[in-house]
Amino acid sequence: MPNKYQQIVKRLQLKPVDKPVRLSVKSLLYFERTIEQRLPADYREFLSRYGFVHGCGVVFPEYGEPAKPSGGVEVFLGVKSDDGYDIMDTLEGLSGRLPDHLMPIADSPGGLICLAMAGIDTEKIFWWGLECISFANTQPVLIADDFDSFMNSLYLDEN
Repeated sequence: MPNKYQQIVKRLQLKPVDKPVRLSVKSLLYFERTIEQRLPADYREFLSRYGFVHGCGVVFPEYGEPAKPSGGVEVFLGVKSDDGYDIMDTLEGLSGRLPDHLMPIADSPGGLICLAMAGIDTEKIFWWGLECISFANTQPVLIADDFDSFMNSLYLDEN
């Protein structure tokens, strides 16, 4: 059955890291209970179908400047405890370093793409540099107002 991200995934030529992983409703509910938060509907739909996908040359623009590339997306994280790109494993590995309101959703060169899960930035998408680990006051960089906007802003870098 088609979904709203099918065309974007096709356009970006995203492929499963290993074998396709589709999350059941039960698994999604378990994940939400574990993180003690409900995922935004748009991200929830994407995660259930496309966790653990990657692409080559996938780029996001600078916030408010669609023609100016800002960074890349290497792998979208998923939910599967025995995988290196598992959201929970990533959260646990960054415990005390990643701002509490952020949840990693994708690997990016030099950092992570994160979804804000609380506060005034709820549902916004940020890039958080891994060098931020050693700088407690470094702020994440806003890249999209919500997950749909983020996904629709992605494009393939032709260079």
